[in-house]
Amino acid sequence: PVLSHCTGLKSLNLHGCLCVGAATLMHLAKETSPNTSPASGLEFLDLGGCIRVTNASLMQLAQQCRSLQSLSLYSCTNATDLAVMSFAMGCRSLTSLNLSGCCHISDECIIQLANAPLSPLRSINLFACIAITDTALMSLASSVKLSEVNISGCLEITDVAVMDLATKCGSYLTSISLAGCFFLTDIAITTIASCSSHSLRRMDLGGCLRVTDSAIIFVAQSCVNTLQWLNLSGCALITDEAVIFLVKTCLALRLLDLHRCEGVSPLACYSLPSLNPILRVLYND
Repeated sequence: PVLSHCTGLKSLNLHGCLCVGAATLMHLAKETSPNTSPASGLEFLDLGGCIRVTNASLMQLAQQCRSLQSLSLYSCTNATDLAVMSFAMGCRSLTSLNLSGCCHISDECIIQLANAPLSPLRSINLFACIAITDTALMSLASSVKLSEVNISGCLEITDVAVMDLATKCGSYLTSISLAGCFFLTDIAITTIASCSSHSLRRMDLGGCLRVTDSAIIFVAQSCVNTLQWLNLSGCALITDEAVIFLVKTCLALRLLDLHRCEGVSPLACYSLPSLNPILRVLYND
């Protein structure tokens, strides 16, 4: 009822509001006058963790959010392809889309998203969207110029799709998260570094078990002036050689996560801050 009177809303953050459900979204979508509702002027909407919202209520809300630029459906586990596509077709100004934890999202949804009139889309978060494969990522890379991509936990992703993404979006990429993408090897990482050498600031490789020193040394050489944040936690093949070279080379680096890097010695971890005073190193005590 309160929302029914808020026709000037530009931003609404309901993140973690577990009691928010279909009724709330229906109030947002309800027209107070022709073509006007509390949602009609929304530019930012965060429904992260609102696990009670339904697919039908999301679809109805999407019809009213014509001005939406940023949408988070983080862990809205009832959301399906239909709900996401309703937003994609109706929100022509959408630049940021967070679908992390939306386990029902499929390749077909992302393919349709890529073909929707969404030219401004720059950031997409598909963390733990476990049904997503190379096909979806390659379709997306062919259609929009992404600057921020999170496909951590997308277990089917391989070098082929990541290399395609790097080739087509590399000059735009500022942040890429690949944690838990177990099939990735050095060739995917070096392709990103090569194509994004002037833009990449943040890279998450946590748990990428096949990545070796060679890839990290190449990243350091390529992104020497840009890289600020790197997660190597759980990368068992990384050794002292790579991390010391990285820290000596990338003087813009602010944070380096080495938790569970079995090949990196405690002595190396202790010595890294002395090589770069602005660097924060995370490691097992």
